[in-house]
Amino acid sequence: MAVCLSLLLAPLAESHAATTVPPGLINDPVWYKTNSPYYISGNVLVATLTIQPGVRVYFQGNYEFQVQGVLKALGETNDPIIFYRPGTAGWQGIFFNYSSPGSELYCCVISNSVNSGVRILDSSPYLENCTIAYNSAPSGGGIWADIAQGDLILRKCTIANNQSGKDGGGIFAAVHTNRLIAEDCDIRGNLANPGHSVYSWTVGGGLWAEGESTTRMASISLSRCLIRSNICSVGGGTFGGANSYGGGMICQAAALSLNNCTLAGNIAQAYSGTSWYPYAYGGGLELSGGCSAKVANCIFSYNALAAGSGVHGGGVYVEADSSAAFLNCTFAYNAPEAVESASSNVGLTNSIVYFNNSGGSQILGTSKVAYCDVQNGFAGTGNINYGPIFYSANNLTIVSGSRCVDAGNPASAYNDTCFSGSNPPFSLGTERNDIGAHGGPGAWGWIQGDEPRVAAQPQSQSSCLGQSVTFSVFATGSGPLGYQWFFNGAPLSGNTGTNLTLSPLQKTDAGAYWVVVSNVFGIVTSAPAQLTVYDACIDLHMYAGLNISGQQGSSYVLSYSTDLSNTNGWVPMATNTMGSSGWFYLDMDSPFSPHRFYKATLR
Repeated sequence: MAVCLSLLLAPLAESHAATTVPPGLINDPVWYKTNSPYYISGNVLVATLTIQPGVRVYFQGNYEFQVQGVLKALGETNDPIIFYRPGTAGWQGIFFNYSSPGSELYCCVISNSVNSGVRILDSSPYLENCTIAYNSAPSGGGIWADIAQGDLILRKCTIANNQSGKDGGGIFAAVHTNRLIAEDCDIRGNLANPGHSVYSWTVGGGLWAEGESTTRMASISLSRCLIRSNICSVGGGTFGGANSYGGGMICQAAALSLNNCTLAGNIAQAYSGTSWYPYAYGGGLELSGGCSAKVANCIFSYNALAAGSGVHGGGVYVEADSSAAFLNCTFAYNAPEAVESASSNVGLTNSIVYFNNSGGSQILGTSKVAYCDVQNGFAGTGNINYGPIFYSANNLTIVSGSRCVDAGNPASAYNDTCFSGSNPPFSLGTERNDIGAHGGPGAWGWIQGDEPRVAAQPQSQSSCLGQSVTFSVFATGSGPLGYQWFFNGAPLSGNTGTNLTLSPLQKTDAGAYWVVVSNVFGIVTSAPAQLTVYDACIDLHMYAGLNISGQQGSSYVLSYSTDLSNTNGWVPMATNTMGSSGWFYLDMDSPFSPHRFYKATLR
């Protein structure tokens, strides 16, 4: 992610021939790096387009890059595709407008748009390893999405330093009854309403995600994401108050799942530039509109609220109409309190709640708390009040001397599992749950790595009875990688390496072979490779010298034909029992019949 973003910070030297793209329809098969940069001279509409790694797409005016067909912008980590307008003026961003399925953006850098870096209307583009930075818009500075049909999927993307005139500084996502999935993403430094404009409310400094209604909810899932240093701001007005919600993110009317995420240093503020106004809610996370949240192994730290009189939930605020379950989370150094809830359906289990609110009240409202380490104590089963002993104020992993080790819920469902092989070893002590974000079975999610990918597929082969073949696969991903070969859908016992060797071949070995590659981050299946097994293999030499191999001890008949279209035209030449070194036959008549074809079959 940082590799692509860094390219925005230095001048881009171009050594290729430039291509000017006129306004109108784009229906090109491929844009090549050798023809880059491509200068967009007017609004364009993409029907079909594939963009190769290293292509620069520069906009000569405030133009729109609209996609209604399929766009495949396939950059590489060290050779990304860049969409940009040089200078201080902007462009209209990439707009997926009811586009066809199949659009993909890999390692693209999208910046300097004044109408969101990416806009999505009822489309499902897939974004991976993209950097969307330094864009602006009325809502959704980095990404604006309104998806009544389709899903929004982001993997390993950086959404940074974008601004919205009002809501959703980094991302605005109205996904109705569909899904927003973000994995390994960094949402940081985004601003909602940076000018403190006068509104009755502003929401979502980093992310605003919402569903359609409490009866038609969206599914919002974030895993291993960083949501940090985002700001949601609002100014005052004659209406007597101004509300700022969700410095890091806000979720409304959705089923929210947060796993192994860090929400840190986010701010929700109500400020006009000279005066503070009420109110601010949820410095890190705000839940409202009937949101139902499950939050596991997450860290909420250094989030803050700033307002004239009403500040609620420095780490998290839960409205009365919503619910939340926090499991193995760490709340530290938030201002004011860690969690405030107006809802009776909020629970904290196996969590650390310490050093918030300058050591004052840590939890406000009617939350149910069990097996938690809460500063100043808190009523509930299994709760303790001991300093958690973090590695440091910036590394909120507990150390082996912490009283949080083995202090969580003793039920086996909460047991630690992340011991040997993890780096660092998050789980300490025995299998009993360690209180905090790095305990419990979900601690595995903190281990960073890449899911497996098949870089070189096994290839189809043909051979003959009694011989041998070897299938091979080359896979990438964080080790250790596991392999399991399959034949016609059934696993091959003991064949768990990168190579599969079959010897001696039998007729029953013919069929489809593939391999499943796995690690702790995922699983991938290779393409099938076909094996064809012939009765015999013939190696044809000059002067029709035939090396024939096959099953030792079996009798073979060698025949020839001069016309393959005549299936009855085969003429027997010789019969032989296959020896250990094969069978060599020299056709003395071959110089007089140069178009002979040969086959050997079992007798």
